[in-house]
Amino acid sequence: HGGIIKVGWALQASPVGAERDERLFDDRFREWLGRDIGFVYTKAGRALDDDRHKVAPYLESDLDRRICLEPNEDVGGKLALASRHASPSTVRGVRNHLNAIARTYCKLVRPVRGTVEERAQAMIDHLVVDGHRPATLEPAMTQS
Repeated sequence: HGGIIKVGWALQASPVGAERDERLFDDRFREWLGRDIGFVYTKAGRALDDDRHKVAPYLESDLDRRICLEPNEDVGGKLALASRHASPSTVRGVRNHLNAIARTYCKLVRPVRGTVEERAQAMIDHLVVDGHRPATLEPAMTQS
């Protein structure tokens, strides 16, 4: 029908502060393309950094403070060392974020059990194949 939906990310639900996420760019995008475009926003990514705990989900800045979709990523190791440079509330925010991703992954891709660290590690290990990312995801088969 000629419509476009663009997926982006937002720091928070409120448009206040939108100059720091994709919504500012999307306003310009709408001006360029007209009104036949819709936007869907995901939550911001999380970093183990008290100064910037919410970040663009697709940027890999300061890799020691992000859980990344990379070969040899050590989720448990990063979370264990995080208390050296991040507050407990920041680490808890990252763990909660990973837990939400794991719940969605289990519903849509395949069940994964264990601690937050173990589930996040299993997801990354499944997605990174032969040192490359991302692998193709096949949805979990549901029984009728």
